[in-house]
Amino acid sequence: ALARAMALPERAAEIAKLRVFYAAPLSHLNRQLANKAVELGWPQDAVSVILGRQHVPPGSTEPLCRKYRLVGKVHSLGLSVRSSLCERIDQSGARQECEHFSECGYMAQFRSGRAGLRFVAHERLTTAWPPGLPTPDLLIIDEEFVRKFAAKRSFSVDRLLAARDWWSKDEPSSEVQSRLLKISREAFQMLDAVERGETELQGGALTPKDCLWAADAEQEKAGPQIQPIAPGMRILRQQRELATAVRGEGPLLRRFWQLLAESLQQGWRRPQRVRIAPVDVDVAGENVGTTRERQWRVLLYERADFASRECPTLVLDADGDKRQLEAVLPGIDLVSIDVERQAEVTQVWDRQCSRQFLKGESRLRQLAKIFECEAARQPTLLVTYKFAADALRAHLQDRLCVYEARGSAINHFGNIRGLSDYEKVATVIVAGRELPQACAMEDLARGIFGDGHELTLGIGYELARPAYRLRSGDHVHAIGCWTHPDPLVDSFRYISCERQIVQAVDRGRCVHTNPHRAGSLRVLLLGSSPIFAG
Repeated sequence: ALARAMALPERAAEIAKLRVFYAAPLSHLNRQLANKAVELGWPQDAVSVILGRQHVPPGSTEPLCRKYRLVGKVHSLGLSVRSSLCERIDQSGARQECEHFSECGYMAQFRSGRAGLRFVAHERLTTAWPPGLPTPDLLIIDEEFVRKFAAKRSFSVDRLLAARDWWSKDEPSSEVQSRLLKISREAFQMLDAVERGETELQGGALTPKDCLWAADAEQEKAGPQIQPIAPGMRILRQQRELATAVRGEGPLLRRFWQLLAESLQQGWRRPQRVRIAPVDVDVAGENVGTTRERQWRVLLYERADFASRECPTLVLDADGDKRQLEAVLPGIDLVSIDVERQAEVTQVWDRQCSRQFLKGESRLRQLAKIFECEAARQPTLLVTYKFAADALRAHLQDRLCVYEARGSAINHFGNIRGLSDYEKVATVIVAGRELPQACAMEDLARGIFGDGHELTLGIGYELARPAYRLRSGDHVHAIGCWTHPDPLVDSFRYISCERQIVQAVDRGRCVHTNPHRAGSLRVLLLGSSPIFAG
């Protein structure tokens, strides 16, 4: 939309003076948008894609950031990457810099104060803007971004029940230590019983006052997180220090008690932003490297802050949910633009096209035959599960190259959002729909809505029978599709499922008259999910 505005003479001069950042969900979509902006009038030297620290520029053997391998460890310790590796002002007021700071290719992408259009990943939305660098005049957020604000942290149950790091081994247990251990055991027993459905949150002896006392005790005794490295250190020393560094437990435990107190104060039956569950984690072995191990962990769910709160922001999201947008961007003004798709939709209504259904060799051959029949007539896009798309490419082999030369393509869910590669197709075939695990959708809802809503959790999906809206105006009920009983949780499922299919249909660009196609877009939905419901 912004690139098209540049093509308007009355807007081009005004927009060309701004530092505009455009946040899109996929890296290849950012590259495509940058090329499109140049085609529509943006000066090529004013358009760029902000690349990751590990990116190796063409013609170079070095990544943009020489220390990108240390970033993951710094993140795991809960420390700031910029103040640990890049630059900071120490307690004496002296400035420390990385030895590569002045020539760092990664930081150079942000230093320029000149006007232009810069494309960034959605992760930038929750990352604090580096101090001292020019801030954007306008931020544009494109497509599904809300889930980037759902933050989840965890720590082992052992850390809750065991002695803290700050306890002296040579001194007898103090009154504070005894009380803290007692409250910790009560919290574990209560959360475990709630998770197994044996009791409700309000049925235990633990009180909000106990939790808030524990939060203060954890923070006061443990002290602040110690920063083991500084930007002025050489990389070899930073590697040695990080190899033995352990994340301070005080801030995380303190936040656990605060979130638990919040649920108790609200009078909820289940804690919304705290739970105990088994989780598969990576464990470093002595001789076999990293292995996967299942541990009982305490999980914390929170909503990240919007890092560019003071920047004028425009959100473009065809799949946006009003409740989700208002949760992450309070005060947002929502404008809905109703459109009518110029498409003729034919849908299977009596069969679910599940993953299991397509795993049979005969079903894949049938799907390949449908694709070939359409692709032989006119350019066709087939969107399905990733495993099925890979199997179809292997099955068609050389024949697929012929169809691709004529404008046809096969792609998979999760890889098509916002793309304009397929605007010339005349037929779109969608086989199946994604259905993420219910617990994953509940985790997103806990993070985004858990601070103000009592969600219905732990039940899983239920079978519903929504109605199709037919061209004649009549309605017919579906054979059944899975939905979540909680409307806020189901809003995430809906975007991941039904709206993924609509995204596939919209790759054919059927809202406006398409000069590449005569007549309406032909759409074949091979699955019973009622996308255009009554």
